[in-house]
Amino acid sequence: MSASIEDVAAALGVSVRGVRLRIDALDGTVSPFIRQGPNNRSLFTDTAVGMLRYLEEVRKSKGLSIRAAASIVRREERERYEQKDEAAQRQTRDKQALGEGAEWVRLLLDEKDRAIERLEEEVASLRAQLERLLPLALPRPRRWWPFSRKAS
Repeated sequence: MSASIEDVAAALGVSVRGVRLRIDALDGTVSPFIRQGPNNRSLFTDTAVGMLRYLEEVRKSKGLSIRAAASIVRREERERYEQKDEAAQRQTRDKQALGEGAEWVRLLLDEKDRAIERLEEEVASLRAQLERLLPLALPRPRRWWPFSRKAS
């Protein structure tokens, strides 16, 4: 989904100029998530809107200026990117370490997934059967107040 700068301003409760100030303060962090639409209008992705909302939350909750809050958001974004990069490198190393022997692991995992699906289907059918049979197993409700009936 794409939003115009006016939509983002309304969502944040600031002016269009305020949105531009926040984009400038983020110094390129949010720029990859903003694209140019027809008539050279800026279109914001959900990620860009989310980053601007987070910037606004940090600014308001800590009572900071836009620049100070933007530096916190930039630092957190940089750390998150570095963690993703480290995780991707770790996965690559793990795949290389397993090498060709990893095929049997994939086969085992596929078999495990099929067994889980089969068991989930069996549980669903047993639950349906239980729901159908449970009323037959319970005694009929008794009347607690027999004197509440009027004698004819």
